[in-house]
Amino acid sequence: AKRSKPAGTIAAGKTGTAQNPQGRTHAWFCGFAPYNDPKLCLVVFLEHGGKGGLEPAEIARGLFEEARAGGYL
Repeated sequence: AKRSKPAGTIAAGKTGTAQNPQGRTHAWFCGFAPYNDPKLCLVVFLEHGGKGGLEPAEIARGLFEEARAGGYL
C-alpha cells in the first residue's frame, strides 16, 4: 500500500476489509519494514473503519516514520 510507505524506507504491506454483520465493515493494514531486512511488523485494525484499508495504511505510515526517526529502521 503506497499510503503506508514512509519516506526513505521501503515498506511492504496489505490492506483489507473484514465484514461485520452488525454494522460497518472493519478496515485493517498489516505491514513490515524495511522490505529487504524486516525489523518492524505491525497491524492497524480500525473497528467499523469502513471499506478498504487506506486509513489504517496512513496510520501505519506514521508509525513507520516514528520508528525510523527513533532509529529502529
